[in-house]
Amino acid sequence: MALAPSALGIQAQRQVLPREGRTQQISDLPPPPQNPKRTTGGGRRDGGSCPQDAKTATQSLTALSPEIEPGSTLSDYPTFFVSVPTTSAKTAEFSLFDQTRRGIYQTTFTLTGTPSIVRFTLPSNAPPLAVGQTYTWAFALICEPNNRRRDRLTTGWIRRIQLAPAQLRQITQAVAKERVLLYRKVGIWYETLSAVIELQRAQPTDPTLEVAWKDLLQSGGLNPTAIQPLRK
Repeated sequence: MALAPSALGIQAQRQVLPREGRTQQISDLPPPPQNPKRTTGGGRRDGGSCPQDAKTATQSLTALSPEIEPGSTLSDYPTFFVSVPTTSAKTAEFSLFDQTRRGIYQTTFTLTGTPSIVRFTLPSNAPPLAVGQTYTWAFALICEPNNRRRDRLTTGWIRRIQLAPAQLRQITQAVAKERVLLYRKVGIWYETLSAVIELQRAQPTDPTLEVAWKDLLQSGGLNPTAIQPLRK
């Protein structure tokens, strides 16, 4: 996933588990996608927006996760990103499944300020991601709290990997824009997303940021026109 040198930088019911972060089967959520090549936005998507918002939403609910393969992360508690369209939904639900499709974490949280790129960082009371393991995550808009069948859902894949100490040291010691290049060189998707978003927040007038954003999304098989643009 090579990043163009001129384009660097960017800008977070089914029954909730009885106790946040409790490990148990989440039986009423759909299983992970069988074939990511046949999905949209990094996983399954049940429509682009809540039914009551269909006339006002211009983008689709999309997990910022590569379509063809799981996105890599170095973190045991990574940050996930979702493009959320204009919505009247007040709450969303995040769920995490291990590679045996067992639900290992689930929580709901309040949504504000949509449309936007929403981030969710796996908290310390959740099970950490294990090196070499692939997980499926799901983000649901709770369109009608009393009728969870009306939820709109998108899913993504994530795999935790480990770099050699020398590689990791080179990345951590690099300046912000160089760090983006290094993350992309070794195929680290989630940290690249986070780094580009932080760069955009720090340098909102940098004209290369929108180019970097679109280039990154396209490298993961995502359609930039279906995703919220970066906020200036």
